[in-house]
Amino acid sequence: MKLRIAGQGFKSFENGKLITDEFTVEGDNLEYIGFLSKDKRKEAVAKAKAVFVPTLYLEPFGGTNVEAQISGTPVLTTNFGAFLDTVINGVTGFRCDTLNDFVEAAKNIDTLDPKIIRKHGERYFMDVVKWEFQKWFDDLYQLYLSAKGDGTKGWHYIERMPDVEIEQAQEWEQAQKWESDWWGTCSNTLNEEIKQLEYAKFMEIDIIEQYGIKYLDLHGASVLDIGGGPSSLLLKAPTKDQCNNSPVYSGRVASRGRSYVIDPCRFPSWVKERYLASEIKFMNIAAEDIKLISQDEIWIYNVLQHTMDPEKILRTIRESGKILRIFEWLNTSITSGHPHSFTKKYIDNILGINGKSKKINTPPLRGTAYYGRYDLSKNKRGEL
Repeated sequence: MKLRIAGQGFKSFENGKLITDEFTVEGDNLEYIGFLSKDKRKEAVAKAKAVFVPTLYLEPFGGTNVEAQISGTPVLTTNFGAFLDTVINGVTGFRCDTLNDFVEAAKNIDTLDPKIIRKHGERYFMDVVKWEFQKWFDDLYQLYLSAKGDGTKGWHYIERMPDVEIEQAQEWEQAQKWESDWWGTCSNTLNEEIKQLEYAKFMEIDIIEQYGIKYLDLHGASVLDIGGGPSSLLLKAPTKDQCNNSPVYSGRVASRGRSYVIDPCRFPSWVKERYLASEIKFMNIAAEDIKLISQDEIWIYNVLQHTMDPEKILRTIRESGKILRIFEWLNTSITSGHPHSFTKKYIDNILGINGKSKKINTPPLRGTAYYGRYDLSKNKRGEL
């Protein structure tokens, strides 16, 4: 593999030996490509396996590493300065303290997901960071008002959460306690799993039965399961190892892509261990806290009733532009465990689609449901 060095400031390059004022580099795989224009730099970075940024300078930002991430290319940097903020260690690149760290990082670049790296890089777009700068200037202005001493709010002012938001938070906490009590030890989730397989049919997920075993064929798609609980449907989609070695799956189904389950409920530790063993990343966070979605599909089934801010969740889903598979109950009774009730019109308006709904009276499902598979890349403006 070639180590390509770009930029200015060299004294000479001959026979694989690069000499600069600061250092000398020598090697058979070394290639010096000199100064690159903007377009050529973009092309070189996008095609690279990784970009080294081993600066000794206390970098205040480091545009090179951010440009690389926007291209979906991992970055290998030193472990100080702005890199502590701009590089997520082990996710968008590796921050290194020693030469051995750089060597080990180079060996592991193929473990990083270019889609996630690209998404993280997008947070430095001007349309995103402008609001962070706006807050900084607003805070600075409040500091100025405080120094004036004329009775204005100043830096010490604490904005009180509106009563309605306090009530929402309390309702959500009650709902989470109800949910946790309902799952209990999670030792027997059979009834819920039977219902989930019925949800899957309405969500247009392919269900295959072989040797009496039911499993899901995701056709290689990666999935974010929102509120998947301790027994996500993803557990019924085979891993790459199972597809390669198990007589049940081998040659019959494609393994799922890199998938995640998020749920704020506290489950026994073995639940997380089972997800890990099944090559599923479990994140103990609320759906409202989702910052980016890099998976191919989003699944949400029998979840929205339990959330604190269902509108925020649905808007995040819509803006993702991903494939959405959904099954949510409509016109339900409001209880401590289910503080929300929805209509078809409510969900349609937020997602910008004309979704399907149906009254179901086939055990174990009873009620009116909003369901289906939707390509949100086609309807960001409300069009199917």
